[in-house]
Amino acid sequence: LLVSDNPHQSYVTALDVLSGRQLWRRERAKTGIAGCSRTPIITNSESQTVALVYGERDLVGYDLFTGAALFRYRVEDAGGDMVASLAVQGDLVILPTDTSIHALSLSRLLRGNGIASRLWITDAAGANVTTPAIKDDLVFVVGDGGRVTCLDAADGKRVWTAHLPGFYFSSPVIAGDSVLFTNEDGMTTVMRADRQLQIIARNELNEAVMATIVPVAGRLLIRTDKALYLVGESR
Repeated sequence: LLVSDNPHQSYVTALDVLSGRQLWRRERAKTGIAGCSRTPIITNSESQTVALVYGERDLVGYDLFTGAALFRYRVEDAGGDMVASLAVQGDLVILPTDTSIHALSLSRLLRGNGIASRLWITDAAGANVTTPAIKDDLVFVVGDGGRVTCLDAADGKRVWTAHLPGFYFSSPVIAGDSVLFTNEDGMTTVMRADRQLQIIARNELNEAVMATIVPVAGRLLIRTDKALYLVGESR
């Protein structure tokens, strides 16, 4: 699935992974001058495979196999650099803007419930570049300047907040019972993914990190401006 949202020609297209053949293409609204860099998500709901595309001012669900538009959810307060992407867990869709977090029910969206699909919205947190992380009944958000907010996934109420050093372009990552926050200087703060605020450890690479850490088979892939590291126990 390829999304190109820009000021000149916006579209979403599905390609055959083996041949590269285009299966379908749908035109989308042109964006402002900066374009949009949000990553789409493919998920399943009510026997449908849905491609969720979060654009400049809306969230659109497409049938993955036909390209048919299944729903559109308007996001009035979207703004910022338009990089922060969706987080999905089951029926819960977490949609970040630079000033707020929306929680949506995917099944309700597919039934055409529109604004009634929104479970809650909070301005207690926002994410401009980083994508929120979900662990069980908690949502973790980090702003550009290091403000971390833990939200209750059921109602959006703030559970706790903390302020971490540095600036953040790498999204938080769930690893076991922990959540990892890596700043642009390469320092990773390991916090307990829990209702109680607890910092477990801090690790420094002393190299710039803009990319998000990737958990792989119990290890962590970390890409810096100088190298690609695999962190974990030797085997």
